[in-house]
Amino acid sequence: MDSKIKKLLDSTGRKIIELLIQDARLSYAEIGRQVHLSTPAVIERIEKLETAGIITGYQAQINPKLLGYDVSAFVTLTTDPAYYDIVTNIVNQTLEIESCDHVTGSASFILRIRAKSVQQIEVVIQQFNSIGTTDTTLILSSFKSSNASLQRLSRMIDEQ
Repeated sequence: MDSKIKKLLDSTGRKIIELLIQDARLSYAEIGRQVHLSTPAVIERIEKLETAGIITGYQAQINPKLLGYDVSAFVTLTTDPAYYDIVTNIVNQTLEIESCDHVTGSASFILRIRAKSVQQIEVVIQQFNSIGTTDTTLILSSFKSSNASLQRLSRMIDEQ
């Protein structure tokens, strides 16, 4: 790890990140109260963490089920590298594709799809049929959320 990054991830920097992971809407004043810094000092620290690329953005966490997106699936796609640009275009244009990872092994990509119905998942999958082979696994339930992943990330930062 480069020394600039290491310096930003001192105990205060790690605590600021942890607080933002828990609630990105905390005021600078509240963060300052918890890390014993003035508001301007917190603003400066957060700007440095952003400039260094440690903090890459802020997001709201949405409950997709309350929006009617009750069905999820993992889809593996096996395709030729000549089609990777087409895969990227389809992924970027398809709202139902929650994530897409280029992987090693027998498949080329693993997609996570969240939709309102199995039929809607089928429509998404059909976009890939002309460029490769898919294998679909419906998700019955999930017990580790992305928020849990953020908490894990916070623990990883603490280990630095």
